[in-house]
Amino acid sequence: MRASPVPRSIYVLISPQAVVTDVLASNSGFGALFGLLAVEYLLIFPLEAAAHAMRASFNPAVALLGLWSSYVHFALTPALVVFGIGTVLYYALRFWGRRIDIWAAASVVTYTWVPHLLMVAAGMLTAALWAELPWLPHLVMTQAQHGTPTQLVGWLLAFGPSVVLLALLVRAAWRQQNDDKEPSFARLSGTTTAASSLLIMGLLYAGLQVGHHWQKVRPVMPNDLLPPVHLVSLDGAALANDVLVNRVALIDFWATWCGPCVAAMPGLEALHRELGNQGFMLVSVSTEPDNLEQVRAFVREHQMTFPVYLDAGGLQRQFNVQTFPTAVLVDRHGRVRNVFIGALNQDKLRREVVALLGE
Repeated sequence: MRASPVPRSIYVLISPQAVVTDVLASNSGFGALFGLLAVEYLLIFPLEAAAHAMRASFNPAVALLGLWSSYVHFALTPALVVFGIGTVLYYALRFWGRRIDIWAAASVVTYTWVPHLLMVAAGMLTAALWAELPWLPHLVMTQAQHGTPTQLVGWLLAFGPSVVLLALLVRAAWRQQNDDKEPSFARLSGTTTAASSLLIMGLLYAGLQVGHHWQKVRPVMPNDLLPPVHLVSLDGAALANDVLVNRVALIDFWATWCGPCVAAMPGLEALHRELGNQGFMLVSVSTEPDNLEQVRAFVREHQMTFPVYLDAGGLQRQFNVQTFPTAVLVDRHGRVRNVFIGALNQDKLRREVVALLGE
């Protein structure tokens, strides 16, 4: 088959019939949805993606896993919805005597995401050049306004053009006779150029946001000086940076519902008992200040003898903690020496603490 001079995802705006012909002949295209969703993720959450990228400088595996997890969390629902609509199209066409592969049907529906992506980019540029109106597509999709007229207008703007394109693609699939005729792709036109330019401008604006706000999303990293710490324990005792002077400290962010956090507690308790009198201090930070009774019960159940401090989210934002557990190891001079994200390697942690105590 002759390759098209323009991507299907752009050409679908000009000739849905040609794209449907190409999709049904090649029986492919559903994978393009994940590329479209990746672009949309970068448009809507550029700072989140940038924070994961910064973590790659000291922990590439964790950074990539975090970025992948965030993207999957964002993309899973749209992908399932698109495949579900494709399944409905598949059975509808079979009922009316048109037999196509189920993946081909899902691939046809995939390209309805193109106008939605363009509307999101247009909404972001509108917010940048004019005002962040509450009914702009990217804002409606990321803010809780359930059932409000504003949200309805936003959803109409975000998905209305996609519904129109879906109708055109279904009509084209219905008419498709599965012959060997190649689609008649044209060269780039004003429409495809405008669509491509809109996406490029949207990505450039997302990049400018990262450049302007990168300090706000920059995580605490090795060799940083410890930011200001102000916490209150379950017993009401205050903790500030001056308490940590001349101590090796491990600031551990955890939650009672976090499996790896629970698994790490016996090792941390042992480390506290062994090295607590040698200049080591465990700063255990519970991230559930509104769930005090459960936190107290957790402390009793796990026989935790170290103090537990409460954080309502301020310290987490300051350290840009996105994964539990996250543990920040600080030397006697208040300099961050390592950041452990995810399940703790107790042996490695102990070695590093002992080495810092010996400095």
